[in-house]
Amino acid sequence: MDIEPGPLSVPTWHVVVPVKGRSGAKTRLVPPPGVDRGELALAMACDALVALRRVVPVDRVVVVTSDAGLAASVRAAGAHVVADPGTGLVPAVEAGLAVLPLHVDRAVLLGDLPALRSDELAAALSAGGGQERSFVADRGDTGTTLLLARAGTPHDVHFGTGSAAAHAAAGYRPLALEVPSLRTDVDDADDLRAAVSLGCGPATTALLPDAVCSP
Repeated sequence: MDIEPGPLSVPTWHVVVPVKGRSGAKTRLVPPPGVDRGELALAMACDALVALRRVVPVDRVVVVTSDAGLAASVRAAGAHVVADPGTGLVPAVEAGLAVLPLHVDRAVLLGDLPALRSDELAAALSAGGGQERSFVADRGDTGTTLLLARAGTPHDVHFGTGSAAAHAAAGYRPLALEVPSLRTDVDDADDLRAAVSLGCGPATTALLPDAVCSP
């Protein structure tokens, strides 16, 4: 996460990234033989954070986690760390949002996006700039991978089962974009195969030696 901001930079957004610690992470995911589930979850988060770092200045990134190693790494890179309260995804997201003032643009990006491409994330953030509230749904159109609220507009967070419909009902506008890497979050083995087909980042690739992944 020591990559300098490039031409894809979208500097107006502050981004909260919830990352669950190794313990209890991704319980629905059956990893390949010999791969630790918790280590895989952290690797996917690291790849997502590197892609984010190419788009948003690191001092506008807030990582919510209970993992001491990840916390130390992101602090060293210049990002902010908030302790995960340990009571679920919504409280974790709300804890991260609580440290950001209402007068800035605030996004929530899930950390289980190992194939995330910086250009696709930049496109979504740019598109979200034209809406008070917006979101990107996952590849099944049921979940949410990116949640956006412009300055002055409070978030109304509904992550969990059926979050896409819940966020739409709360007034968030779905962004109809061709951003497959941003829509491919990993909750189970099918999702992981889909991410591998897109091309995983280097941290995830290192744990999946038999998968054909490219950063």
